[in-house]
Amino acid sequence: MILLLTYSGDTLSTQKVMEELTTLGREFLRIDTNRYPVECPVCSILTPDHTEIQLHTEDGTTRLSPADIESVWTRCFSPAYYPQECPQELISDSYPTAASLVEQALGVCQNAFWMNHPSDCKRADQKLFQLQTARQLGFHIPETIATNETSLVVQFFDSLGGQVVTKSLLPRTVDLRDVGSDFTCLITEEHLGGLVQVRGKPQIFQRYLSIAREFRVVVVGESCFVGGIERDEPEGLTVDWRNERHRGSNPVLVVYGQPRRG
Repeated sequence: MILLLTYSGDTLSTQKVMEELTTLGREFLRIDTNRYPVECPVCSILTPDHTEIQLHTEDGTTRLSPADIESVWTRCFSPAYYPQECPQELISDSYPTAASLVEQALGVCQNAFWMNHPSDCKRADQKLFQLQTARQLGFHIPETIATNETSLVVQFFDSLGGQVVTKSLLPRTVDLRDVGSDFTCLITEEHLGGLVQVRGKPQIFQRYLSIAREFRVVVVGESCFVGGIERDEPEGLTVDWRNERHRGSNPVLVVYGQPRRG
């Protein structure tokens, strides 16, 4: 059994993986983690000689032992999604425990092959650590500050002639546009008037680098797969290809060559 950990809104990437696994004749189970455990209950049963995980899906209850699970692919791990009508105090009190239930239930699959283990994903979410590691490996990185001190943001903006982008420090941090997007955006003089929210929601600010192409690199074992985001429009990308997608353009992922071994 192969577990695919994703979310209910993912209709492209996970679907392609499911189609390929079906072609290969492999047994798999899609888990929309945002539905667990609030919408779909989770139960872990441990006895002196047995461990069982019970997961509810549209097809009913699936009972698995860790030995049944050969591989786990974490496309997205975001458990404990609460409906908007839930009181905020309930979410604040319950979320850590609810999310931990899902993480611990799946965490017992220690002998499975994991692609993107949640603990590794959490480490990868540390963007400042990423930048420091990239610099140590010889990559050139743009000037960067991560702060909630508004005066430093203004100084940084002025020192770079206004060529500054902002991005979330962690997933789902509200950016300066306050439109519910976590994508990288170019800030302007007008945005500087809304910096007060940065006091409570720190952001990353970086020198803006014009984009020729955005790359996506996936490493599996010692194999390296490289793809680039391209658009039909000749002017190319601007700041973040995901913003371009929401404005109606048609970016595509182009895979370059064969996998390379590191």
